[in-house]
Amino acid sequence: MVEMLPGKFLGVVIDFDSTRELLTKIKKGYLKASWRDGDSLKTGYVLVSDGAILGALVEDVLSRERIEGENALRKISEVSLSKRLKAVELYEADVAEILRENPSIRVESGVISEDIPGWDLDSLLLVLTTHRGELRVHNGGTSWRLYLDRGVVRAAQTIRGPTQKGNDALKNLLWEIGKVMKDGRFETGGSWEFTKEDTVDNGGIFKEGVELLREKRRIDNAKGF
Repeated sequence: MVEMLPGKFLGVVIDFDSTRELLTKIKKGYLKASWRDGDSLKTGYVLVSDGAILGALVEDVLSRERIEGENALRKISEVSLSKRLKAVELYEADVAEILRENPSIRVESGVISEDIPGWDLDSLLLVLTTHRGELRVHNGGTSWRLYLDRGVVRAAQTIRGPTQKGNDALKNLLWEIGKVMKDGRFETGGSWEFTKEDTVDNGGIFKEGVELLREKRRIDNAKGF
């Protein structure tokens, strides 16, 4: 059987919209989940500290084979995107101590890839608030790539459609955000080394715009529109 990481069991979450939502439920500790992979049963661990992912491990329950670090996080992302995670256990633990004893499970990217439908502004705002890394936005024939730094867009560019970079790309996305909410989607994960041409001057405006749209929708729903 899989050797448990040390920690205090906090509970099980069954009804959740995104794995990123779970990161806010523990201060320091890890998420644990199991899933079927063909004829085998896998158990995955994601180590979390203050909303940041610091380590990952996937073990085969029977063979005890391990996938560690970035490769483990990619595997967990794949399972998360395929909606095979039905329940996640939460544990409080000394993350620093676990990483000292298991340095090979440490990760640098710290991102679980997720697909967020355009209408789900609550999940999007959670990503905008906590995520540091790439966010892709897809809407019909146009796609954008943003580099987020916990609430602020540091860089932007189009990766499909008219070629735009920096402020122009972000301005174009804000112009189209209503269509994205209706028919598009957001995607976390991946990595991007942006250039000076891609940088944005007022990167907080995107999160502010999404917050305003969510508030407008709340008011419209209250009025029965």
